[in-house]
Amino acid sequence: EVLRIYGGSDTHLNPLDITENYGDTDDPLAMKLDFMCSFIEQLSASRAGLDGSDISIIDRALHETYRKYFQNPEPAQMPTLVDFYNVLNDQEEPRARAIALQLEAYITGSLNVFSYRTNVNTEKRLVIYDIKQLGKHLRTVGMLTVLDQIWNKVTSNREKGKRTWIYIDEMQLLFSNDYCSTYFFELWSRARKWGAVPTGTTQNVETLLLSDTARRMLSNSD
Repeated sequence: EVLRIYGGSDTHLNPLDITENYGDTDDPLAMKLDFMCSFIEQLSASRAGLDGSDISIIDRALHETYRKYFQNPEPAQMPTLVDFYNVLNDQEEPRARAIALQLEAYITGSLNVFSYRTNVNTEKRLVIYDIKQLGKHLRTVGMLTVLDQIWNKVTSNREKGKRTWIYIDEMQLLFSNDYCSTYFFELWSRARKWGAVPTGTTQNVETLLLSDTARRMLSNSD
């Protein structure tokens, strides 16, 4: 299955997809909160970052967004960014609505490619995520969403007793952005414990070595 992801594509990946084992022994929503904070910071018009009150609002909204799904964990109940956006707008704090407004273009506006339920078959033996056509406004959130989809597959496969082989072409591109490099580093660090075999390919080793995160990752690799 080849998934070509770009603005205006009819291929959709849901950033809120989650598996029962998403967080291992941890609360899966605690791990999803980390992902969503990175996702929202990247989409936000402000580069000041999220403060403690913002994270508390997002955490509360995330729990409310997933409430119905965890009561009845069926694919048809999987929430989307639209559900999360609506919950944010229902919060009493003006800051919650301000966060929702910053995300509007990416959720209900013209850049809403990640606001739908996943509509492709990710159960094929070989799944290729092609993000080379993503524009600059969507590139980072696209890479984050793909990495999160991969993590969902790793956790699902381990539950079935299957290994997951992960090949990342042009790996150095993931270290051009702090949000992606941090999330990728965590995935790489956890992968082997979860029965996954990650392999990165690059012709630009020196570009990798410019990143402290990449150097730490390489020092813990065969």
